[in-house]
Amino acid sequence: MADVAALQAYRERIAALRSQIAQKHASPFGVLEIDQLPGVVSISLEPLNDVLKQHNTRSASYQEAVNDAARRVEQARLASIVADYRAHLAEAKEQSESADELQKEQTDLSAERERINVTDLDPSPLAEELTRDVASLLGRDELVFAKQDDRYSIQRNGKPATALSEGEQTAISLLYFLCSLRDEKTRNINATVVIDDPVSSLDQEILVGASSHLWSTLVGNSSQHQVILLTHSFELFRMWSNQLDRLPPSVKKDCKYSIYELRARYQNRPDGTARRRPTMISWTDEKLRKKLRSQYHYLFWRVADVLRTDATEGDLATELEASAIIPNAARQMLEAFLAFKYPSKIGDFEGSMRRAFEAKAVADPLRQRVTRFVHRQSHNEEADISKPVRIGEAITVLRAAFEFINAVDPDHFDEMCAALDLNAAEILGTSDVAGV
Repeated sequence: MADVAALQAYRERIAALRSQIAQKHASPFGVLEIDQLPGVVSISLEPLNDVLKQHNTRSASYQEAVNDAARRVEQARLASIVADYRAHLAEAKEQSESADELQKEQTDLSAERERINVTDLDPSPLAEELTRDVASLLGRDELVFAKQDDRYSIQRNGKPATALSEGEQTAISLLYFLCSLRDEKTRNINATVVIDDPVSSLDQEILVGASSHLWSTLVGNSSQHQVILLTHSFELFRMWSNQLDRLPPSVKKDCKYSIYELRARYQNRPDGTARRRPTMISWTDEKLRKKLRSQYHYLFWRVADVLRTDATEGDLATELEASAIIPNAARQMLEAFLAFKYPSKIGDFEGSMRRAFEAKAVADPLRQRVTRFVHRQSHNEEADISKPVRIGEAITVLRAAFEFINAVDPDHFDEMCAALDLNAAEILGTSDVAGV
């Protein structure tokens, strides 16, 4: 307040001086009497200089203040994530150590693989054996195995075989694996040998040869290994089951075996829904195995089994299983039946169906049901198994397939039912469930 008062007094003195000067300008030659002027002559500028000094000081340190503020913001943000950062840093360290251990394990395994490939395993005799066995299995001898730098080279007609077919690759892998079972390291031990679908990419013509080679190597040479053979091929399944059943009693006593089928079965849950679960079905009935002499016999029996279950249970689980089996089993069964019924139309599924319809042995309602099924599950002669069949329609379609076979060839249908111990009336839905 004192500085304000001094400034006001200084302004009054200036205003008084301006008034005197104005009077002198008005009368330059007059005498001007100046009395005591109000106010003060001067004021102190120290307060103003202090303000300017403070301003200059702040201006000079402005960038440093900005940097300090930025550092405080940065530290605040880092403080909010420091816990997560430390956790991730610890995890990264553990992962890095795990990666180093895996890398070391991979290096050790690679070294062990190299050692196994060259230790006590001379490629020369194995190369000759592979050449002979591949030629025997494939029925052609253009593939030759030769020793090269303690490894194998595969040649076709004297040149490197650079484009092996999937079937050739499968055959070579299978034969090499069987050869490796005779290695010194595995010859005198009881190992578990698992072979998964060995004939999936082999031609049908060499399936018997592949099966025979597997049998002679794994069963026919007094092998002590436990053998687990998995396959999607019913023919391979049938051949092995027949060979196992024909083993002499003395061999069966020491060489026990089991035969199973893996099915996706539906089971009812307490909430009324059905859940799909894999189920192992034991084929303990030798008489039944002997009756299923071909894939057609199996498909006929398999589809009929679904209808038999529906006749006694008739629940959602049975409907779902029927829906799952239709796109594949029912069509394959019809294809096999028509191929033998009309051999001139083999490979032409719809042509065979038209031939059956032209014979006028099929009633019109049944013809429409089967035709609708064929059109739904057919596209350019290929079955589209991705198309589901609606729940409630599945059993009707399966039964229609058998009605179709019975209408075209009733004697064949009756003989198939008799051969497989099936109730024909039950399959066709013409019998009373209570009386079955």
